[in-house]
Amino acid sequence: YVVMNECNQPLFVNPQYDASGNLLSAADCGQFLAAGYQALKSVNPNIFVWGLGLSPHGAKVDGKVHRDSDPFSFLAALGSWYKSSSYSGQRIMDGLDLHPYPIPQSVPFSQGNSNAYGPAYGVATLPLVYQAFYDAFNGTAQPTVGPGRLPVSLNEVGIQTVPTAAGY
Repeated sequence: YVVMNECNQPLFVNPQYDASGNLLSAADCGQFLAAGYQALKSVNPNIFVWGLGLSPHGAKVDGKVHRDSDPFSFLAALGSWYKSSSYSGQRIMDGLDLHPYPIPQSVPFSQGNSNAYGPAYGVATLPLVYQAFYDAFNGTAQPTVGPGRLPVSLNEVGIQTVPTAAGY
């Protein structure tokens, strides 16, 4: 199961910020993720829970650049919430689900994402998001990514094409 989807996007978790510009969505997502994890494991401890479905880019909120919900700021805020929450002594996911689709979708995977919507990651720049996740959860009960540690799923990966274009 993938619990939550692109929490760093106002399309899926809204509001992203309070009136003072403080990020709210990371704490909300963390609470939903932790509750979902516990609920699924109570049904069957062998259920594998993927967390986040993290969008590769931020979204401008109210047209203000300082309010970008980029994945790196989101992960830092999620880690801060987790460390101060009642869930800090336990896992909240068994694997990290990422959505490294290119923005715009005409960008080749090897190029990575543009920063049109704030800092972003893509297939070519996955180490950036791995490091952000590690920084957010290192030293906690939530395993971090890396060889032999928390698995990573690349989901929602694709290139938009024009069906009439040569070669498709």
